[in-house]
Amino acid sequence: MTHIRAEEIAEESKKEHLKEGLTEQHKGQFETTEKLIRSAYAVAKNNRPYLSYQEYCELQQANGLVIGTHLHCRYAGTAMIDSIEEDKLKIICDSLITNNQRVSITLEECTTVSRKSYLVVYIRSASP
Repeated sequence: MTHIRAEEIAEESKKEHLKEGLTEQHKGQFETTEKLIRSAYAVAKNNRPYLSYQEYCELQQANGLVIGTHLHCRYAGTAMIDSIEEDKLKIICDSLITNNQRVSITLEECTTVSRKSYLVVYIRSASP
């Protein structure tokens, strides 16, 4: 009985060492991805065009920041910004629901000179 338990403990410890090894191995990749996500967030927060993300990456590399070799194109930046947007929207909606806040919604439809129509949604809430 004790021998079987010792074998189980040895197997579990091997799994834990494997997890720790993989985490250490990918730590650098996590750090570079984190830097790139911060750049994408800066683009979105400052209302810059998504094409600016690629320029931010080039600027950071020129300044000596190590940001890896992947996820520098505007498509990767767009995907990161969309992911951040979904998370922020979920946080805001959860806050509105849990605090039982009142919300006013205004819809406005407009058309450009080139006859493209847009729907703008304004959401306003008062903090408790």
